Amino acid sequence: MAGVTYTCPMHPEVVSDVKGKCPKCGMFLEEVKPGEKLDSAAAAQQHHEGEEQH
Repeated sequence: MAGVTYTCPMHPEVVSDVKGKCPKCGMFLEEVKPGEKLDSAAAAQQHHEGEEQH
């Protein structure tokens, strides 16, 4: 399938267009669904931190 990207769940900055393992931790890369942000883990972390400030 054209346009499929894969990223590491622990290292969202690791992005590949082929299946494989993360060069940083060795976890299998997961497919990023269309419309999903590549930095979803980072965005979730920022959102959580924002909630704590209220």
